[in-house]
Amino acid sequence: TYFSSVYWVTKEVYPAVKKANVYVDWQFHTTRLNIDDLTITFELERNGKSIYHKEIPVITTISRERIWGLENVDFWWPRGFGAPALYNASLKIKDPNGEILCENTQKIGIRNVKLFVSPINTEEKPGDFHFEVNGEYIFIRGTNWVPLDALHSRDIQHVETAIGMLADLNCNMVRMWGGNVYESDRFYSLCDENGIMVWQDFGFGCTTYPQGEAF
Repeated sequence: TYFSSVYWVTKEVYPAVKKANVYVDWQFHTTRLNIDDLTITFELERNGKSIYHKEIPVITTISRERIWGLENVDFWWPRGFGAPALYNASLKIKDPNGEILCENTQKIGIRNVKLFVSPINTEEKPGDFHFEVNGEYIFIRGTNWVPLDALHSRDIQHVETAIGMLADLNCNMVRMWGGNVYESDRFYSLCDENGIMVWQDFGFGCTTYPQGEAF
Protein backbone atom coordinates (compact mmCIF):
# COMPACT_ATOMS: atom_id res chain seq x y z
CA THR A 1 0.00 0.00 0.00
CA TYR A 2 1.45 3.36 -1.02
CA PHE A 3 0.41 6.89 -1.96
CA SER A 4 0.89 7.56 -5.68
CA SER A 5 -0.19 11.22 -5.51
CA VAL A 6 -0.86 13.81 -2.80
CA TYR A 7 -1.45 17.43 -3.84
CA TRP A 8 -2.31 20.28 -1.45
CA VAL A 9 -4.05 23.41 -2.77
CA THR A 10 -4.86 26.75 -1.12
CA LYS A 11 -8.32 27.72 -2.36
CA GLU A 12 -9.00 31.01 -0.52
CA VAL A 13 -7.28 33.05 2.17
CA TYR A 14 -8.61 35.62 4.64
CA PRO A 15 -5.47 37.13 6.23
CA ALA A 16 -7.35 39.70 8.33
CA VAL A 17 -9.02 36.92 10.34
CA LYS A 18 -6.27 34.27 9.84
CA LYS A 19 -8.61 31.86 8.05
CA ALA A 20 -8.23 29.82 4.86
CA ASN A 21 -9.92 27.19 2.72
CA VAL A 22 -7.65 24.43 1.45
CA TYR A 23 -8.06 20.99 -0.03
CA VAL A 24 -5.91 17.96 -0.71
CA ASP A 25 -6.26 15.54 -3.62
CA TRP A 26 -4.94 12.07 -2.87
CA GLN A 27 -4.63 8.64 -4.45
CA PHE A 28 -3.17 5.40 -3.18
CA HIS A 29 -2.56 1.92 -4.54
CA THR A 30 -2.90 -1.33 -2.65
CA THR A 31 -2.91 -5.08 -3.19
CA ARG A 32 -5.59 -5.50 -0.53
CA LEU A 33 -8.90 -6.89 -1.79
CA ASN A 34 -10.82 -5.03 0.92
CA ILE A 35 -10.27 -1.39 1.98
CA ASP A 36 -13.48 -0.91 3.99
CA ASP A 37 -11.68 -1.49 7.30
CA LEU A 38 -9.04 1.21 6.67
CA THR A 39 -8.99 4.80 7.87
CA ILE A 40 -7.19 7.87 6.56
CA THR A 41 -5.91 10.69 8.79
CA PHE A 42 -5.25 14.28 7.72
CA GLU A 43 -3.17 16.68 9.82
CA LEU A 44 -1.66 20.15 9.52
CA GLU A 45 0.93 20.99 12.18
CA ARG A 46 3.52 23.73 12.75
CA ASN A 47 5.92 24.21 15.65
CA GLY A 48 4.24 21.43 17.57
CA LYS A 49 0.78 22.97 17.20
CA SER A 50 -1.91 21.22 15.19
CA ILE A 51 -4.47 23.40 13.39
CA TYR A 52 -6.27 20.49 11.74
CA HIS A 53 -6.70 16.80 12.53
CA LYS A 54 -9.33 14.49 11.09
CA GLU A 55 -9.71 10.74 10.65
CA ILE A 56 -12.32 9.22 8.34
CA PRO A 57 -13.10 5.76 6.90
CA VAL A 58 -11.54 4.90 3.54
CA ILE A 59 -14.24 4.32 0.93
CA THR A 60 -12.20 4.83 -2.25
CA THR A 61 -8.57 4.84 -3.38
CA ILE A 62 -8.81 8.35 -4.86
CA SER A 63 -10.60 11.38 -3.48
CA ARG A 64 -10.44 15.01 -2.31
CA GLU A 65 -10.64 16.22 1.26
CA ARG A 66 -11.99 19.77 1.59
CA ILE A 67 -10.79 21.68 4.64
CA TRP A 68 -13.00 24.76 4.76
CA GLY A 69 -12.79 27.35 7.52
CA LEU A 70 -9.28 26.55 8.67
CA GLU A 71 -8.58 28.87 11.63
CA ASN A 72 -5.54 30.49 13.27
CA VAL A 73 -3.51 30.14 10.09
CA ASP A 74 0.08 31.33 9.84
CA PHE A 75 0.34 32.33 6.19
CA TRP A 76 3.36 31.95 3.92
CA TRP A 77 4.76 35.33 2.85
CA PRO A 78 7.53 36.31 0.42
CA ARG A 79 10.75 37.59 1.91
CA GLY A 80 10.32 41.11 3.27
CA PHE A 81 6.54 40.84 3.72
CA GLY A 82 6.28 38.39 6.60
CA ALA A 83 7.41 34.96 7.74
CA PRO A 84 7.50 32.12 5.17
CA ALA A 85 5.45 29.87 7.44
CA LEU A 86 5.44 26.20 6.45
CA TYR A 87 3.19 23.45 7.80
CA ASN A 88 3.89 19.75 8.14
CA ALA A 89 1.00 18.32 6.10
CA SER A 90 0.51 14.59 6.54
CA LEU A 91 -1.78 11.82 5.36
CA LYS A 92 -1.76 8.38 6.96
CA ILE A 93 -3.65 5.23 6.06
CA LYS A 94 -4.12 2.82 8.97
CA ASP A 95 -5.44 -0.69 9.36
CA PRO A 96 -7.96 -1.72 12.07
CA ASN A 97 -5.10 -2.27 14.54
CA GLY A 98 -3.85 1.27 14.11
CA GLU A 99 -0.79 0.21 12.12
CA ILE A 100 0.28 2.81 9.54
CA LEU A 101 0.24 1.16 6.11
CA CYS A 102 1.49 4.24 4.24
CA GLU A 103 2.21 7.88 5.00
CA ASN A 104 2.83 11.06 3.02
CA THR A 105 4.36 14.13 4.69
CA GLN A 106 5.07 17.42 2.95
CA LYS A 107 5.98 20.95 3.97
CA ILE A 108 3.41 23.33 2.51
CA GLY A 109 2.80 27.06 2.64
CA ILE A 110 -0.77 28.31 2.90
CA ARG A 111 -0.93 31.30 0.55
CA ASN A 112 -2.72 32.71 -2.46
CA VAL A 113 -0.76 34.18 -5.40
CA LYS A 114 -2.32 36.20 -8.23
CA LEU A 115 -0.81 37.89 -11.28
CA PHE A 116 -2.46 41.11 -12.46
CA VAL A 117 -1.59 42.03 -16.04
CA SER A 118 -3.08 44.52 -18.54
CA PRO A 119 -3.58 43.23 -22.11
CA ILE A 120 -2.44 46.55 -23.64
CA ASN A 121 0.31 48.94 -22.58
CA THR A 122 0.41 52.43 -24.14
CA GLU A 123 2.08 55.73 -23.25
CA GLU A 124 -1.31 57.30 -22.62
CA LYS A 125 -2.53 54.41 -20.53
CA PRO A 126 0.37 52.49 -18.99
CA GLY A 127 -0.33 48.84 -18.36
CA ASP A 128 0.00 46.91 -15.14
CA PHE A 129 2.01 43.80 -14.31
CA HIS A 130 2.29 42.85 -10.67
CA PHE A 131 1.83 40.00 -8.22
CA GLU A 132 -0.30 39.94 -5.11
CA VAL A 133 0.27 37.40 -2.36
CA ASN A 134 -2.53 36.96 0.17
CA GLY A 135 -4.05 40.13 -1.27
CA GLU A 136 -0.89 42.17 -0.65
CA TYR A 137 0.85 44.06 -3.50
CA ILE A 138 4.37 42.59 -3.74
CA PHE A 139 7.38 44.58 -4.88
CA ILE A 140 9.62 42.03 -6.57
CA ARG A 141 13.34 41.92 -5.79
CA GLY A 142 14.53 39.17 -8.08
CA THR A 143 17.36 37.56 -9.95
CA ASN A 144 17.99 34.97 -12.67
CA TRP A 145 19.12 31.39 -12.05
CA VAL A 146 21.42 29.40 -14.32
CA PRO A 147 23.17 26.04 -13.75
CA LEU A 148 25.62 26.31 -10.87
CA ASP A 149 28.27 24.01 -12.34
CA ALA A 150 29.44 22.99 -15.80
CA LEU A 151 28.86 19.41 -14.62
CA HIS A 152 25.20 19.44 -13.64
CA SER A 153 25.57 16.44 -11.32
CA ARG A 154 27.55 18.76 -9.01
CA ASP A 155 24.87 21.50 -8.90
CA ILE A 156 23.43 20.15 -5.66
CA GLN A 157 26.75 20.81 -3.89
CA HIS A 158 26.32 24.57 -4.43
CA VAL A 159 22.58 25.01 -3.93
CA GLU A 160 22.53 25.82 -0.21
CA THR A 161 25.31 28.41 -0.56
CA ALA A 162 23.63 30.04 -3.58
CA ILE A 163 20.21 30.24 -1.92
CA GLY A 164 21.90 31.69 1.15
CA MET A 165 23.29 34.44 -1.09
CA LEU A 166 19.81 35.16 -2.48
CA ALA A 167 18.45 35.43 1.06
CA ASP A 168 21.33 37.71 2.04
CA LEU A 169 20.46 39.96 -0.92
CA ASN A 170 16.83 39.95 0.30
CA CYS A 171 15.56 38.52 -3.01
CA ASN A 172 11.95 37.33 -2.96
CA MET A 173 11.77 35.87 -6.48
CA VAL A 174 14.11 33.85 -8.67
CA ARG A 175 13.51 33.19 -12.35
CA MET A 176 14.38 29.71 -13.59
CA TRP A 177 15.72 30.49 -17.06
CA GLY A 178 14.25 28.52 -19.96
CA GLY A 179 17.64 27.24 -21.10
CA ASN A 180 18.24 25.90 -17.62
CA VAL A 181 18.17 22.41 -16.19
CA TYR A 182 15.33 21.49 -13.83
CA GLU A 183 16.55 21.94 -10.30
CA SER A 184 16.54 19.48 -7.40
CA ASP A 185 13.74 19.20 -4.87
CA ARG A 186 16.20 20.67 -2.37
CA PHE A 187 16.33 23.91 -4.38
CA TYR A 188 12.55 24.37 -4.25
CA SER A 189 12.41 23.47 -0.54
CA LEU A 190 15.08 26.05 0.26
CA CYS A 191 13.16 28.68 -1.71
CA ASP A 192 10.02 27.83 0.30
CA GLU A 193 11.93 28.08 3.58
CA ASN A 194 13.50 31.44 2.65
CA GLY A 195 10.39 33.18 1.29
CA ILE A 196 11.58 33.10 -2.33
CA MET A 197 8.99 32.70 -5.09
CA VAL A 198 10.02 30.74 -8.19
CA TRP A 199 9.25 31.99 -11.69
CA GLN A 200 9.56 28.66 -13.52
CA ASP A 201 10.16 28.89 -17.26
CA PHE A 202 9.54 25.81 -19.36
CA GLY A 203 12.86 24.11 -20.03
CA PHE A 204 13.21 25.21 -23.63
CA GLY A 205 15.60 27.86 -24.83
CA CYS A 206 18.23 28.85 -27.40
CA THR A 207 17.92 25.96 -29.81
CA THR A 208 15.73 24.46 -32.54
CA TYR A 209 13.23 21.86 -31.39
CA PRO A 210 11.42 19.13 -33.34
CA GLN A 211 8.21 20.30 -35.00
CA GLY A 212 6.48 16.92 -35.15
CA GLU A 213 3.15 16.20 -33.53
CA ALA A 214 4.62 13.70 -31.09
CA PHE A 215 7.00 16.31 -29.65
